[in-house]
Amino acid sequence: MYSQRRKRKSKIPLIACIVLLLLSIASLTGAVIFNRSAAKADKKAEEYQAQLKEAQKKEQEVKGELQAKQEYIDQWDGIYQQLAQQGDAEAVVPDASTGQAVEGYDSPYKDIHPDLRVTAEDTQAADPNQKLVHLTFDDGPSKYTSQVLDALDVYGIKATFFVTYTENPELQQYYKEIVNRGHTIAIHTASHDYKNIYASVENYLEDFYKVYQLVSEQTGVKPTLFRYPGGSTSLNKYAAGAGIAKEMENRGFVYFDWNVSSGDGGSKATQESVLQSITTNVVKYQESIVLMHDTREPTVTILPEVLKQLVEMGCKFEPLSQKSRPIQFYAKKY
Repeated sequence: MYSQRRKRKSKIPLIACIVLLLLSIASLTGAVIFNRSAAKADKKAEEYQAQLKEAQKKEQEVKGELQAKQEYIDQWDGIYQQLAQQGDAEAVVPDASTGQAVEGYDSPYKDIHPDLRVTAEDTQAADPNQKLVHLTFDDGPSKYTSQVLDALDVYGIKATFFVTYTENPELQQYYKEIVNRGHTIAIHTASHDYKNIYASVENYLEDFYKVYQLVSEQTGVKPTLFRYPGGSTSLNKYAAGAGIAKEMENRGFVYFDWNVSSGDGGSKATQESVLQSITTNVVKYQESIVLMHDTREPTVTILPEVLKQLVEMGCKFEPLSQKSRPIQFYAKKY
């Protein structure tokens, strides 16, 4: 009996030791596993942190580019408004480009889309007894273009649309709709990408031809008028600017800037500011070319009121044509 008790007592410490050993091993194993998991989690967290920083960096870069573009738009919109307040915009650049072939110019680009050429016509002066207004819309077609067309139809007013390229079938239909409703369709380049189109004469021609060809196919009309993205003053910012202007003039195309800006390209534009910008500046000219965008909600919403007030002011409306007197801000360097 005594020996059995002693054996039992001796087994208790042994069992306890084994249990403690197993617990220690489990604890150590758990610690190792935990440490490894923690290390993986830390590494993952570092990766996520790096990705987040990279994403934030890219976000700041995009915001910076957008801000720079908006500042550029706002800057030139302010300049155009100042020019408008000075009086007749023709006095700004008297040597207008009217699409006549440039004398003595043997174009090194004549083999690039040789069909990209039109026959220029002489311009005609407006009736001095009638206030003439040319309404123009840039950057479309867009989801708002149909509303613009409908608003113009109410008053039987014909306008000019400087269009860009789109592959969206729902928007492509508006190329033909613009023409069918009696408006002038003109080119505003395909991409509206300043850095690309103004990088070289070749780039400009390729981009221009892309939308020119699409519009021709969709409408059966070959546009003869165009507007430089950002206005012709954009040509001053790029080394290829003079070459682009010379080549386009030599091919017979006529470009149009404006002497009345709606200001709808600015980030702070409102319906009221668009209305005021147009109605207060149109009265300063015998002949006005009004810049608007059929991609801007404030403009589209306030357009019926703009048209109503201009009609009440006794304005006559005409779409631009090759015979229209061009308003241009770029001073020729050739």
